Amino acid sequence: MKKILLILFDLLLVVLLIVLVKDEFKHTIKPESKPIIVNQKEDTVDVIQLLKNEFPNLFDKSSLKEVYKEGQPINKSQIKSIDNLLGNFDSITKVSSNMGIVSGWFFSGKDQVDFILFIDNKNQVLGAGLAGIERPGLSKAIGKENADDAGWVGYINLNDSIEKIQVICKFKNKAGFYAITSQEEWDMVQNNEK
Repeated sequence: MKKILLILFDLLLVVLLIVLVKDEFKHTIKPESKPIIVNQKEDTVDVIQLLKNEFPNLFDKSSLKEVYKEGQPINKSQIKSIDNLLGNFDSITKVSSNMGIVSGWFFSGKDQVDFILFIDNKNQVLGAGLAGIERPGLSKAIGKENADDAGWVGYINLNDSIEKIQVICKFKNKAGFYAITSQEEWDMVQNNEK
């Protein structure tokens, strides 16, 4: 049952991606949305604008807009792990040569996730995501109450030099960034078919 739900969730993400990449990002996501901004010089996607358009309520509640700087390195000493942080880096779906949509979940009973960052093997920020996405059945699957909204979705700018991607989260009530200790990196070479 869990696998079926994950497959259905992934299919929903694929449909969303098809809508997003139609006409090489030269359309709007929704009639009331602003166009997706592509940096023509670097051929990258404006991750912040995508998240703001697709998840306006979650975006407005997060502090992502104040701290996000793509390409900025994260100091390794700022990345911590805590025992009560559960999570998974579910998938990266490449939707163009330079863009992917990523999904997963983070749960830490008492701490609320503010936003997600994706960093490469040099700790440089590649993209971002928002937490609070519904994951029906997650509470039952992990045996924790109130985990059904622990999902996250984000966008990432990709290039051929990326070998590994790590997902880290920022909590609303804690300094620094936190990583899942059990599965913290996505190997782009090994998972090339994604």
